[in-house]
Amino acid sequence: MSNAPAQPNRRSFLVECVSILYWAFFKPSTFHRWLRAIDPDLDVVTNPFSLRERFGANPRLRRYANQVWLISALAPALAMPLAGIIHPLLSGGAFRWTSSLLFLIGWWLGLVIARSGRGSRVARIFLLAVFVLALLWSAGLLPALLRASWAVLLITALRPVIDVLSLAVTVWPLSFGMALGVAFGVAAGAAAGVALGVAFGVAIGMTGTVAAVAFGLAISMAVGVTIGVDLNMVYSVTKIMNVLRIPFWLIELPWMLLIALRARSDQDAARLIPWLPPRFDEVIVLPLPFLDEIIARAYRANQAAARETLGYLITRTNQQKAARRAIVAIAIDALERCATTDAIGAIADDLAWIPNPPPKELGGLPRFLEIAQDVRAAVQATSLYRQRELLAVPLQRLKRMREGMAFDAAQAARFGAAVDRWQAILETAMRTLEEGIRQAGEIPQVYIAGPPLDPDLAETRFKGRVDVFREIEALALAPQRPTLLLHGGRRVGKTSTLNYLPRRVGSGIVPLFVDAQGLAVAQTMSGLARELARQMIESARRARNLSLPQPDDAAFERDPFAQVLEWMRQVERACGDRTLLLCLDEFEKLEEIVHTSNTRAPLHFLRHVMQHRPRWTLLFAGMRPLEELSPLWSDYLIHARAIRLSFLHEADARELIVQPVPDFPDIYDPAAVECIIRETRCQPYLVQLVCTEIVNLLNRERRGRAVAADVDAAVIHAFETGAPYFREFWQSLSDAERRALRALAHTGTPPDDVSPAMLAALVRREVLRAADGTYAFQVPMVRRWVRERSDAADPP
Repeated sequence: MSNAPAQPNRRSFLVECVSILYWAFFKPSTFHRWLRAIDPDLDVVTNPFSLRERFGANPRLRRYANQVWLISALAPALAMPLAGIIHPLLSGGAFRWTSSLLFLIGWWLGLVIARSGRGSRVARIFLLAVFVLALLWSAGLLPALLRASWAVLLITALRPVIDVLSLAVTVWPLSFGMALGVAFGVAAGAAAGVALGVAFGVAIGMTGTVAAVAFGLAISMAVGVTIGVDLNMVYSVTKIMNVLRIPFWLIELPWMLLIALRARSDQDAARLIPWLPPRFDEVIVLPLPFLDEIIARAYRANQAAARETLGYLITRTNQQKAARRAIVAIAIDALERCATTDAIGAIADDLAWIPNPPPKELGGLPRFLEIAQDVRAAVQATSLYRQRELLAVPLQRLKRMREGMAFDAAQAARFGAAVDRWQAILETAMRTLEEGIRQAGEIPQVYIAGPPLDPDLAETRFKGRVDVFREIEALALAPQRPTLLLHGGRRVGKTSTLNYLPRRVGSGIVPLFVDAQGLAVAQTMSGLARELARQMIESARRARNLSLPQPDDAAFERDPFAQVLEWMRQVERACGDRTLLLCLDEFEKLEEIVHTSNTRAPLHFLRHVMQHRPRWTLLFAGMRPLEELSPLWSDYLIHARAIRLSFLHEADARELIVQPVPDFPDIYDPAAVECIIRETRCQPYLVQLVCTEIVNLLNRERRGRAVAADVDAAVIHAFETGAPYFREFWQSLSDAERRALRALAHTGTPPDDVSPAMLAALVRREVLRAADGTYAFQVPMVRRWVRERSDAADPP
């Protein structure tokens, strides 16, 4: 059996010719992609015969070239009889067959030249020769030509030629064809028909628009030869009609109205959207009423079909405005149709397909999506109490949105109904949860062991640190403001303290929180500067509801830190006379940036701010005190004021245990509280961890009271759930320090060869405490872990 590919039949060849004509007029985007699939260099303005050398390796290209040539050759000939029938009926005069036939001959000659691939060179010679012959030919028409005036005749004939050439590849071929027919049929006469037919047969063949222009020329034969009125008027009217595509719109408008009438339900709209006019005509200039409304209604019944239609309108048509209106309608309708907390939580996923940033009409959508994510987190919480607590956050955000709408009438009109509906749903859910909590009798799990406390979520769980906040506020407002260094061991609450700083200091201070770990991700200095500004902008919004000016990204590329300094001046103006407190958490990460980039530019920038920006106070937060910092910081923090963040005061730790949130039930015997204080020594993370395990234990055993023995069981569980904390602590020590702590945990005394300096360093880090020349573990719970679990955590 032969493996040769089957030859395309004649019928499919002709069907493709018809498709080419249709695509050229109504689906230019589709036509463009189809041509690029044939050959990467092929476009609507490319003469396919100029790529003749590729025909052997690309049969599709050769097939397309033959189709283009056939369409361009036959379309005017097939249109001429139609023109001969229409002309007498409209004008009452005879059809000028001779001049039309002569033009057709010239057209064919030009296409032959274009097919040869030498059209550009041949055309220049041929045009000159034919034009001279045309002048001689027209001698018999001299009286008529004199009456019309040579100047008027040339201007009349050449002006449309120049204009339509520019329109041929930029507007629509129909404009070219109709104007061309007017120029040739009325002004040029028989001799000019031959000359210009050749000229434009060559020109059009060379540009590769023959396939599209052929149909326009066919219409032009009927229109241009028939209408013998003022040429300028016809040309102007024709151009306007075709730029606006009025003839097609007169069909598409009633078509659109008929679909609107038939779309009585959402299901009908979904069924009819494949028949919308833009599906068949990608270039519709005049408006199509109800287009966006039908797509929005179809979305309710078939989201996939509506989204596919929107994608088609955006990428393949000129209906982007209608698509944007439909997206706005879909989003608002989806927000308003939510009836349950589950539906609100699902909005974050349902509308995730909307482009980011969304259309300007949906300026409030990102806030709705954030609220939806908060609601989803609340619904998925493991206890009723936690659900109620998490649900309070989005409810509060909705209330703030409603208050803000008092100053934005457009947002109120667009989103007011959705805000009211969501608020009513969440308030109902809150009442339901409160009733469920009363009936369940479960001890609420309100302790948070692990991540830094967020004021929006943790609320009153943050205890103590009043002295730290008071000292920071006093130093930040002092006439001679020092640089601050907030230091403390792992998990003592440094980040939580910075998170709560806006709520614990006066409004005259604007805390700007910056996570240096996020800065360390940047690969360039400009990226670091942009991330620094971004975090400060976000922090000002959260801390004081301030909208700081946006920096100039292009300027950041040129000179990042000089631009940050200029931007900081703008921030000062935006904040009035308030003090700006720049808080750099995990500031030691900046060392990595200095080493990897081999530049101290970030540190020089910070020192400049310390010394020359009196409105700014810098607060560095990290683990190590001044004497343990690397030499890199000696020039920058030598005069810094150190603030130590240690364990909680005993009174604050007791409050955290027995009343972490208001109305927490009384679940601890006094002996259990004393045991927790003794085991944790008021280390805040360990207090939260042990209390978490106690609540879990009581709920598992359906008991309502914790005794001292329960604390011991909770400590054992805490070693498992808090394993990352203990492992991180152990692996941060040197081999000598681990050996000393093991000896101390088992025997109560450190090895004889341990240096006093190392023991003093462990005391400063609050691992050990010294008393009367002896050393002991600061936290008994840590000693127990070292004695029982440290072997499994040794570094490999």
